[in-house]
Amino acid sequence: MPFTNIDTSLVQNYGRNVQMMAQQKGSKLRDKVLIENPTGERHYFELYNTNDALATVDTRNADIQYTDTKFERRAVDIVDYDDAKLISKFDTVKMLADPMSPVVQAQSAQLGRQIDDIIIAGALADMKTGKSGSTTSAANTAIAINSWAYGTGSGNSNLTISKIIELAAAFDDDDVPENERFLVVDPVNHAKLLATAEATSSDFVTNRSLETGKIEGLVGFDLIVSTRVLTDGSGYKRCFGFQKSGLGLAINKDVVSDISENKTKRGLPYQAYICLSMGATRLENSKMREVKCLAT
Repeated sequence: MPFTNIDTSLVQNYGRNVQMMAQQKGSKLRDKVLIENPTGERHYFELYNTNDALATVDTRNADIQYTDTKFERRAVDIVDYDDAKLISKFDTVKMLADPMSPVVQAQSAQLGRQIDDIIIAGALADMKTGKSGSTTSAANTAIAINSWAYGTGSGNSNLTISKIIELAAAFDDDDVPENERFLVVDPVNHAKLLATAEATSSDFVTNRSLETGKIEGLVGFDLIVSTRVLTDGSGYKRCFGFQKSGLGLAINKDVVSDISENKTKRGLPYQAYICLSMGATRLENSKMREVKCLAT
């Protein structure tokens, strides 16, 4: 005799583990910039500019001629950030999966993305200069969306070898150190670059790009692929190159993570809390240059 109410006997099965969805975990830029650990609501990075050429000595026993020292400073305002999640004990006893671990993992990933957002915003914003940070200085002119200074193409383009060579030439012209140069690009422009012949040639790169799917050591730059790259008002991606000492991150209060019972709430839920306090700034215009690229 066939079953006529089989649907009432079907079993629903639920996973005992919560899987993390795709997302950036950790900061990609934190260890690529200059870090200081200040106190206070505003921090000043102290710099020293280039001295002029030595004076010629053409008179015997003349008085020594003194020149000005060239100290400079950059100001950065420290901003506080936090996030809190409540995990009810009433809910945890009704769930097969323990929610605590994925909540904490997600917060950790959230912190990394926030740090990168802070660094990227500071790299592209105006610098606060002068004794009290009351003067501002805009970044150097970006490498144009339609620049082919070292190539044979024309019109607007994605990230090209021509643009990267132009970036390297600008750094070299300003005597920017050749080590620890980085280029932050979005996934689309990284893929477009990977599809070019130059990105797979040993004349330009130091690894097997198509085999690894990553481009390293390209015209002296290590590429950092980030989904956090900003888009300008024209819809162009604001990729940018920098040298490590050209960006500063002031960490007033490093990452704090705390899991504890919240005794002010009914049921004494667990509270997963994270916070940090920091700010970032461009330190030298010569050591950071934006590269305009198509977004698709």
